[in-house]
This record gives sequence, C-alpha cells and structure tokens, in this order.
Amino acid sequence: MRRRAKSMVSVLDGKGDLEKLKDLRTLKYEHQAKWFMNAYWNKELNFGKNEDKREALYIFTQNMMKYDPDGRDGCDLEQFKAHQFLEKNTEALTWTKMKSLLKGLGLEFDKRVSLTEFLLTHYNIKDYKYLVNAVQDVDESLQKRLDALKKKMDEAQDKADDAAEAKREADFAHKTQMEAHEEVQKILDEIKKFQSKLSKAAAKLQAIIDDESMSQVKRMKARHELNDLKSGARAKRKGLKDKDPDWLRTAKIKQKAAVRREKAATKVAATAAGHAAQAKYEADAALDAAQAAFEDLKNNSKGSGDGTIWWMGRQLQDMKKYMSSRDYARATRRVKKKIAAMKVSDE
Repeated sequence: MRRRAKSMVSVLDGKGDLEKLKDLRTLKYEHQAKWFMNAYWNKELNFGKNEDKREALYIFTQNMMKYDPDGRDGCDLEQFKAHQFLEKNTEALTWTKMKSLLKGLGLEFDKRVSLTEFLLTHYNIKDYKYLVNAVQDVDESLQKRLDALKKKMDEAQDKADDAAEAKREADFAHKTQMEAHEEVQKILDEIKKFQSKLSKAAAKLQAIIDDESMSQVKRMKARHELNDLKSGARAKRKGLKDKDPDWLRTAKIKQKAAVRREKAATKVAATAAGHAAQAKYEADAALDAAQAAFEDLKNNSKGSGDGTIWWMGRQLQDMKKYMSSRDYARATRRVKKKIAAMKVSDE
C-alpha cells in the first residue's frame, strides 16, 4: 500500500530510531530532502560547503518526483518506477544492491523506495541514528517566517502552473489556427491553379478566333470549344475536373467555409494568447513577492535552517527558469505576428 505523504515536521514520530526513520520516509519528497540536507549541512557530507552535492541532491529529488504520479505530493516510488529512477540517476547503485543495503539498515523491503532510503544507500550512510535525531535548528520565530515564505512559494508555483496551462492552451489554439489557415491557403491555391489553366486555355482559343489568317472552319471550331470551356459542357462529358465550373463553384463554397473557420480559430487563439499573457503577469508578480521574502529571510537567518533556506532559493531559480520572461515574450510575439498575418478575406 502506498504511504501517505506528510508535510514538514520539526520532530519525527516514533519511540525508537527505526520508527523515526519510517516516519521520515513518509514526508513529501521536498521535506525529506530538506531534512537530509539540514542534518548533514556541517556534518559528514558537508552540504554547506559543497555546491555540487547540494545540486545533486536537488536534482535527485526533482527526478524522483517526475517518476511519481503524485509528483511533488508523493513520498516514494513503487518498484518499477524505482527501477527506472535508479537506471537514469546512478550507475553504481543497482536495485539488488539497494535491497541489500536497506536490509542491512533493518528496513523491511516493501517494494517501494522513498527518497530517504535512496539517499541513505546512495551516500552509503550506515548509521541513520544521527539523521533521524538531528536537530533541524529552526526556532519558532524563524519557522513562522519559513512558513510564510513557503506559502508565497506555493502561490508562485500554483500561478506558474496556471500560466503553463494557459500557454499550452494558447499553443493548441495557435496550432488549430495554423491548420485552418493552411486549409484556406490550400483551397485558394487550387482555385488559382484552376483559374489560371482556364484563362490560358480560353486565351489560346480566343487568339485563334481573332486570327483572321486562320480558316473559317478553325475559327468556328475554336469558338465552339471556347463556349464549351466556359459552360463546362465538354469537361462534364469527359470528366475533366480541372475545367469543370461545378468544381470551381464547390471549391469557392469550401473556401468561404474554411475562411470562417480560420477567423473563428484566430479569435480563439487571440483570446487564449491574452489569457496566457495575464497568467504570466500574475505568475511573475507572485514570483517577485516570493523572491523578495526569500532575500529578506536569507539575509536575516544566518546559521539557522541553512539547508531549508538554500532549498527554497534553488526552487526560486527553477521557477524563474520555468517562467522565463524572454522566452515567453518571444513566443507571444510569434503568436501575435502570425495572427496578424492570417487575416484572409472571404470575398
């Protein structure tokens, strides 16, 4: 049965170290990672002085969340997903080796792997007693500020998710608009090709009719052929699509219908682009608020909860990358440019 993920705690539940470890592995991925980093900030792994190790732990956590259907709200992976995670993230640690190491720690193997279990085996931590009893070094005042920052970051993340969804909808609307435009252009090209062939054939026959050097028989024959060409009588008898006026009338009807579809798709795309821009604006505002709160906390909380504070700063970096204003603005400009270029007349 899947363990239910819990939010961050200051003290782990359990009468003994093993029970505390089992409680730790039920925290959400992010909270397991923060606990681990705080515990070893100045001890053993020394995360406080090793940026590469901090980054590696952060990436491990993000990657594990990607394999979990519950994402950031999960706490462990079932066996098949855990296999995939190990294959992609570490060459030295195999599934068999992990099982053996977990058994050595006294943990029952239940075909699920939490982030904590992976970290213990990956970093070859043989004594987890220090980990589960580590003081998180966060006083009540700092905890309140951390909670306030976490709330702002959650709001920023939600806004970023909303903006991403709005952009996906805008992209889909734009794709639909492009397809509608291509349909209009295809029909227009076919109509132009038809009319061009018809005009050339008519001009050729008219030249014979107007050429007095031609025999009367040839000129009369050309006149009949021209009448047939205009009426489409011969084309219908012979099944000549490229000279059949009925085909042209049908094509024009289809073209007008396609233009109406394109206009509707353009309107939807423009509306979706507007929603996406608004969602992006709101996400940026929420991110700016979270960034300001983080800077204030970082500058006034030296030596307390360092791993947690670093983690929040790293998350903010990800959000900024996720909501890159330059890339988004470029995409928005492309959409607007294409919308402006796709106003096709239905005359």
